[in-house]
Amino acid sequence: MVKNIILEVGGIHQQMPNQELQQALLKYIPNCRWFRTKSKIIAKVICKHTKELAGPLHTYFLSSVLVIFEDATQENYFLPLAFLQDAEESNYYLKNIPGSVVSVSSNRPTVVDALYVPDFRTILLQMLLENKHFSNFQFRSTKALRTIPNFSSKILSADQTNTSIIYNDEWFLKIYRKLEDGINPELEIVRFFSERTSFRHAPQYGGSIIFQHADSGQSIVSLVQNKIPNRGEAWTAMLELLSNYYAELMRVPPIPVPELPTSTRIYWNDLPDNAKQFISESSYNRVALLGQRTAEMHIALASDKESPAFAPEKLNMDNQHALLRDVRALIDSKFNLIEEKMEHLPSTTATEAKRVLACKAQLLEKLEKLKTTPIHASKTRVHGDYHLGQVLYNETDFYIIDFEGEPLRSLKERRTKVSPFKDVAGMIRSFHYAAYGELYLHPDKYAVPAIPMLEEWGNYWYEVMQRCFLTTYLDTCKDYSFIPEASEELELLLQTYLLEKAVYEVAYELNARPDWLRIPLRGVLQVANT
Repeated sequence: MVKNIILEVGGIHQQMPNQELQQALLKYIPNCRWFRTKSKIIAKVICKHTKELAGPLHTYFLSSVLVIFEDATQENYFLPLAFLQDAEESNYYLKNIPGSVVSVSSNRPTVVDALYVPDFRTILLQMLLENKHFSNFQFRSTKALRTIPNFSSKILSADQTNTSIIYNDEWFLKIYRKLEDGINPELEIVRFFSERTSFRHAPQYGGSIIFQHADSGQSIVSLVQNKIPNRGEAWTAMLELLSNYYAELMRVPPIPVPELPTSTRIYWNDLPDNAKQFISESSYNRVALLGQRTAEMHIALASDKESPAFAPEKLNMDNQHALLRDVRALIDSKFNLIEEKMEHLPSTTATEAKRVLACKAQLLEKLEKLKTTPIHASKTRVHGDYHLGQVLYNETDFYIIDFEGEPLRSLKERRTKVSPFKDVAGMIRSFHYAAYGELYLHPDKYAVPAIPMLEEWGNYWYEVMQRCFLTTYLDTCKDYSFIPEASEELELLLQTYLLEKAVYEVAYELNARPDWLRIPLRGVLQVANT
């Protein structure tokens, strides 16, 4: 709901009267997928930094939009505008890309989000290649990007909180629609990998667009990084492995789940033969490789001992107490949510939810060890939102992407150093989701009577693969300072982050996918029983 809109328009008024554009933005902005705070009432909108950018085909404005809410909070967004004079071209956008159209009128130019106009995308790249400074925007590029002789572009359809443009099927221009004050961790980490480490299993840095504030602060508008050839996310590749795993199980009469090796670390030769009948060695090796690449990422992030932004720091008791407070507060909040929604849950799910609530005191007691067990390890920069969906797979190897961190956290929080076991726990939880997700995503493939048996074997697959992942991870980075000195310290860190992640997932599934709620509930119970 928008009550008022104000324009600081620069040259825009020459293209369209202010009042008309006010009304258009009033309707347009709240409906954009990249506009994040839809639950608040907008008090006013200010269109700023609208210096005219002349193109060969259209007039553009490299503008930002300041949204001020009734509670006096505000958010700034990048919204470049294009004014289309040609009726045929306007009809094209109305018919094929209606979400790009800000305003349409019979006697005025059609106003669209300029990122959807090929001519404007060409201008953006040209300004990057020339390292231009235009209005409040600074364009920067590397030599690698400047080797492009000719270029074509397309905007990717998955336009959500960010917008991505791909040039020549080689380079991504990722637009951060919400302009947040400070350093974006993704740009910082991708550039760090490219310029100061030998880690090459992440995108290569190509350039950036930076918005300079009047008070000398800055916001990152865009990151340019190379496109990594791939066949999709590791999540999809893992579901394919699980599909084959479950298919093999359904070809034989029901058989008992094998005993797990007693050791925390597990290698292929440790598995019993009746497990190897269904879990292929290639599947094991694939997960082991992901553990290795994860360790190499963390080694790279811990490699700079001088830079304040990246140099590892010792974990201390203050850090442990803060982690304890955060996880306890999360448990209190989300367990209350479970109680509120209990009566609406299916009976089987409700039974597991009650078991989770019953173990609250047990979980809190486990967390108390953070007060009494000093963890001798360092904290570093981390990925921050690590799971199978943040990894690309190309049939032979893995490449890690999307270093923004958790999008609901502030830039400062996302740049804060923590134990890399936060990332490790995130990936382990993703294995757990994959094990059950293959069954829940494709109910037509699996006969209902077979589901309990398949779920048991799914949990066995998860236990094997998470130990495989952790084994290779620890083997790769065993001598680094971010690995705790004692096994009980390592276990305390890992279980704390696994609990934090699973409780967060419980709250998400309660609101988004109740049918999947049993997955994180079981994750909480596994921590309680460890």
